[in-house]
Amino acid sequence: MIGDPAGPGGDVGVLGGGGTAATLRNFIVTRFGAGGVDIDSAATFTQSEIGALTIANSILFNESEIFFR
Repeated sequence: MIGDPAGPGGDVGVLGGGGTAATLRNFIVTRFGAGGVDIDSAATFTQSEIGALTIANSILFNESEIFFR
Protein backbone atom coordinates (compact mmCIF):
# COMPACT_ATOMS: atom_id res chain seq x y z
CA MET A 1 0.00 0.00 0.00
CA ILE A 2 1.35 3.40 -0.92
CA GLY A 3 -0.15 6.46 0.69
CA ASP A 4 -0.10 10.12 -0.23
CA PRO A 5 1.00 12.07 2.85
CA ALA A 6 -0.24 15.31 1.26
CA GLY A 7 -3.58 13.84 0.20
CA PRO A 8 -6.97 14.64 1.74
CA GLY A 9 -7.66 11.18 3.19
CA GLY A 10 -6.19 7.77 3.87
CA ASP A 11 -3.75 8.94 6.50
CA VAL A 12 -3.12 5.48 8.05
CA GLY A 13 -2.03 2.42 6.09
CA VAL A 14 -3.43 -0.37 8.31
CA LEU A 15 -6.12 0.46 10.85
CA GLY A 16 -7.12 -2.22 13.35
CA GLY A 17 -10.06 -1.37 15.57
CA GLY A 18 -13.21 -2.81 17.04
CA GLY A 19 -11.73 -6.21 17.83
CA THR A 20 -9.96 -6.86 14.55
CA ALA A 21 -8.60 -10.40 14.19
CA ALA A 22 -6.42 -11.14 11.16
CA THR A 23 -3.25 -12.71 9.88
CA LEU A 24 -1.50 -10.11 7.73
CA ARG A 25 1.49 -11.33 5.72
CA ASN A 26 3.74 -10.31 2.89
CA PHE A 27 2.84 -6.66 2.41
CA ILE A 28 4.55 -3.28 2.28
CA VAL A 29 3.15 -0.08 3.76
CA THR A 30 4.77 3.25 2.92
CA ARG A 31 4.12 7.01 2.75
CA PHE A 32 1.04 7.35 4.95
CA GLY A 33 0.85 10.71 6.69
CA ALA A 34 -0.27 9.60 10.16
CA GLY A 35 1.51 6.25 10.27
CA GLY A 36 1.79 2.77 8.86
CA VAL A 37 -0.16 0.82 11.49
CA ASP A 38 -2.75 2.06 13.98
CA ILE A 39 -4.24 -0.38 16.51
CA ASP A 40 -6.68 1.66 18.51
CA SER A 41 -9.05 -0.37 20.64
CA ALA A 42 -8.79 -2.55 23.72
CA ALA A 43 -10.63 -5.35 21.92
CA THR A 44 -8.03 -5.33 19.14
CA PHE A 45 -5.17 -5.41 21.67
CA THR A 46 -6.81 -8.47 23.20
CA GLN A 47 -6.87 -10.17 19.79
CA SER A 48 -3.16 -9.41 19.42
CA GLU A 49 -2.32 -10.72 22.89
CA ILE A 50 -4.05 -14.06 22.25
CA GLY A 51 -2.43 -14.44 18.82
CA ALA A 52 -5.54 -13.75 16.72
CA LEU A 53 -4.01 -10.59 15.19
CA THR A 54 -0.55 -11.04 13.69
CA ILE A 55 1.68 -9.24 11.20
CA ALA A 56 4.51 -11.22 9.61
CA ASN A 57 6.96 -10.98 6.72
CA SER A 58 6.00 -7.38 6.03
CA ILE A 59 7.75 -4.04 5.62
CA LEU A 60 6.72 -0.72 7.15
CA PHE A 61 8.91 1.69 5.23
CA ASN A 62 9.36 5.42 5.66
CA GLU A 63 6.64 5.65 8.31
CA SER A 64 6.82 8.37 10.93
CA GLU A 65 4.86 6.41 13.51
CA ILE A 66 3.33 3.09 14.40
CA PHE A 67 0.45 3.63 16.81
CA PHE A 68 -0.63 1.27 19.56
CA ARG A 69 -3.20 3.14 21.64
